[in-house]
Amino acid sequence: MSASALPKPARTAGLSVLAALAATVAHGAGFQITESSVTGLGRAFAGSGLVGDDLSAIAYNPAGLTLLDGTRIQGGATSISSDGEFRGRSTGTPSLRATGAPIAGPVFSQDSSGGSSEDAGASAVVPNNYFVHALSPDLRVGFGLHSPFGLATDYGASWVGRYHAQSSELQTVDLNPTLAWRLSPQLSLGFGLSYQLAKGRLSQAVFTGTPADGFAEFKGDSDAFGWNLGAMYELAPGSRLGLSFRSKVTQDFDGDLRVRTPLGSRRFDAETSITLPETVNLGYVQALDEQLSLSFGARWTNWSRFDELKLKSPGLAGGSKTFIEDWRDTWTLSAGVDWRYSEAWTLRAGVAWDQTPVSSEEHRTARIPDADRWWLGFGASYRPTPKLTIDAGFAHLFFEDADTRNVVTLDTGNPAIVIADSLSGSYSGSATLFGLQLQYRFD
Repeated sequence: MSASALPKPARTAGLSVLAALAATVAHGAGFQITESSVTGLGRAFAGSGLVGDDLSAIAYNPAGLTLLDGTRIQGGATSISSDGEFRGRSTGTPSLRATGAPIAGPVFSQDSSGGSSEDAGASAVVPNNYFVHALSPDLRVGFGLHSPFGLATDYGASWVGRYHAQSSELQTVDLNPTLAWRLSPQLSLGFGLSYQLAKGRLSQAVFTGTPADGFAEFKGDSDAFGWNLGAMYELAPGSRLGLSFRSKVTQDFDGDLRVRTPLGSRRFDAETSITLPETVNLGYVQALDEQLSLSFGARWTNWSRFDELKLKSPGLAGGSKTFIEDWRDTWTLSAGVDWRYSEAWTLRAGVAWDQTPVSSEEHRTARIPDADRWWLGFGASYRPTPKLTIDAGFAHLFFEDADTRNVVTLDTGNPAIVIADSLSGSYSGSATLFGLQLQYRFD
């Protein structure tokens, strides 16, 4: 059940306003969203929170807020356009539920669109909004609204893997008040609380044994609390080392399951739970001179928490359905460079490698057909006045081709017999990201 601190109507209203801004395609590993800064996008998020050129330290390393003076606001968005293609086959074989042993030949077998590819790509926008105020020379307060996790895949109703998934969505919004304190000229600490709103939707075709498929869709929402903290140490002027931690957040989704078959439609209560994992970020920034600086980053994500997805509902055979994920922990490594071309212009670039949490071909699912990827980013900042900064960033993601041999079981009405639906083939994909951002300093 939802561990909510707000009444249901207030929670739903907040989701409809905020999460609608964050229906996102995940482009960190798994369904993690890294795009909480447009300046960070341009350097592939190397050294995030330690550069001091925008307010996104709230999301990455709150200790970095001590690099900012005065009162500032920031608003931006990153547009994501992705394509994810599948080539392969789906085969359904009657099998014993208890052992998985086949008892007859396939009852269906279909290639992807007659040998062409199936597209699971989507487009979305990720917002970032921040506020920072200097209470004293050594104390900062801030507030952020950003999206740390999200997912969107949509194959359509007739693709070969429709019994595995048709569409999947996860939307999150973090409301993140933050405090940062400079303890000494070298050491700063930061702490933040997160109130996270989440919405989820999962749909797939239902095997009926007839030419007319059924359809099932789960929708639910949730809210939960988390926290983040960070430390930053200035080794020498222009040389900074940072370490930050963002806690896990367990979202308990309450909603409904709607099932439509040739015999009619029904609605059932339903629930599921997802633990969004904790992350650890290590960053380093080194100024080479007054114009040139280098940034490096390493992020660990505890994706091994996502070992299964269990949907509970009286509308399911046996009262529940479990999808085995068996994910592993991941690393992301990044490097970037900033060049201050003039007082008004700064140019930047970066590269990153992002490891997939999917542990094997058997656990690469149609809902999250994740793969290792490379980032290549470019960006620029323009300061038309001392108070206003306009940031732009661009990145292209190159996903490695990834095979799948994932099997799901389809109910037949006979408790002893299921259809083992094997989805075998290969995924390929890429993504293009473009962001714009405005920063304004009031004093």
